[in-house]
Amino acid sequence: MIRIGKVVSHASNGFARVEFFELDNYRMLEDGTRKGETFITSHLQVLYAKTQDDKYFWMPDIGEYVVCIFLDTGANGFILGAFYNAPSTLGKGATFPPETIQEGTTVMENFTVPKYSPDKWHVTFKDGTVLEYDRKLHVLKAVFNDGTHVQYDAYGHAMAANIKGKATIAIDKTLDATVSGDVTLTAGANVTAKVQGNVTSAIQGDLDAKLQGNLDATIGGNATAKVAGSLKAQANQATIQAPTINLTGNVVISGTLSVAGAAMLSGGVSASGGAGMNLTGPINQSGGGITSSGPLSAPSATIGGINVTTHVHQGVQSGPAITGLPQ
Repeated sequence: MIRIGKVVSHASNGFARVEFFELDNYRMLEDGTRKGETFITSHLQVLYAKTQDDKYFWMPDIGEYVVCIFLDTGANGFILGAFYNAPSTLGKGATFPPETIQEGTTVMENFTVPKYSPDKWHVTFKDGTVLEYDRKLHVLKAVFNDGTHVQYDAYGHAMAANIKGKATIAIDKTLDATVSGDVTLTAGANVTAKVQGNVTSAIQGDLDAKLQGNLDATIGGNATAKVAGSLKAQANQATIQAPTINLTGNVVISGTLSVAGAAMLSGGVSASGGAGMNLTGPINQSGGGITSSGPLSAPSATIGGINVTTHVHQGVQSGPAITGLPQ
């Protein structure tokens, strides 16, 4: 026996109870309202697509109209499933849809199917969340009640995600990401990356990074940068702070070099062109001589303990005679 009824209660183990009209004891009023005696079944099992290796579970709602089949007089039966109906077209206070639904009736014309297409699998949840797959367009989408939207177009090979809240990805092992085209990351606030191990980046083309604010990098170990071509850094001011800074190649300075502390030079010093070399403070030289192809000028110069700019000589005589040692 097959009957149409309304779900009135649930059981925790996948059973439900259904209310039916007594078919031999009801009448239709002038306003379309059905009046008569009803009865409620014992707990009926709800049928699912699969229950062994793959397990489905989805209970009909309280008040939802379902089709039931009974194995005997009504004690043992199953809820086959729900169907779309429009009870509001039966009149004020209507309780049940008609036993038969024929094409062309008022009920058929007022079905409230959310999405009709033979190519679509569609679920609209009570809270407004929507899951849908279109096998013709090859598009799978999920729209959540907070406005978050995730969609993948297998035909166009495109995925779009618009997340209204926070997104968290936790990966216990390896993440491999290969992008044949472009990658664009736009953040309205901060971007934070915490890495316990190594980070390796291999770029075949150019890397262009533009920062509107500050860049703060803290490295607990060593930092190594290998550049096959030229390395250019441009800033209004640059500061490098370290106990020792080693430069192993040639250094070309187009502007002025100012040394606030001591300057220790080994291997020779060569200066030419421009305004020359200006030194303020004492100059201590050892381990060789000082050779100049031009004049040397100093307000005061001491060589060998003798001030060569203010010293005097003994035994000064006119003619080719040689004076004594400087004092």
